[in-house]
Amino acid sequence: MFDTHLIEQQLDALAQQVPGTGEVGFSFAGGQCRCELESVDRIGCAVRVVHVSYSPIDVPRMRKLADQLCRQLHYLVEPLRVVEVDNEATAVQVRSDPPSRTSTGRTYYELLVRPDRLELVRYEAPSGEQRRRISMHLTREVLIRLIGDLTGTVSRI
Repeated sequence: MFDTHLIEQQLDALAQQVPGTGEVGFSFAGGQCRCELESVDRIGCAVRVVHVSYSPIDVPRMRKLADQLCRQLHYLVEPLRVVEVDNEATAVQVRSDPPSRTSTGRTYYELLVRPDRLELVRYEAPSGEQRRRISMHLTREVLIRLIGDLTGTVSRI
């Protein structure tokens, strides 16, 4: 378990700044968590990426971590599913399934689990164009829950 007040204080400090961008993060038993924020206000934030680093694990444990996070993060916009386990690249790729459809294409989460870190991002893929990273728009409450779920699950693997 992590100190939610620490993240709340960091978010409050960023919300007071103009333009309200920056990072929040902390260390936990076995790793570190860092979130890059595009903007923060009293209610929510635009999150560019969530990074979690941890002690190295093997591919079966990476898959177990990915599977547990797919079940745990059910409150995100779309459900998550493991789409690839790449033994050569030593990575497990998780994506929204199904992705959200928009009038111009689709948007989806991507969680990449590596031996010593994971990264959660959101992409937009306009029809006929290359995908591009976009911010995850989360309430502060959901961001704090997400951080707790990511770091808690990593701690238990």
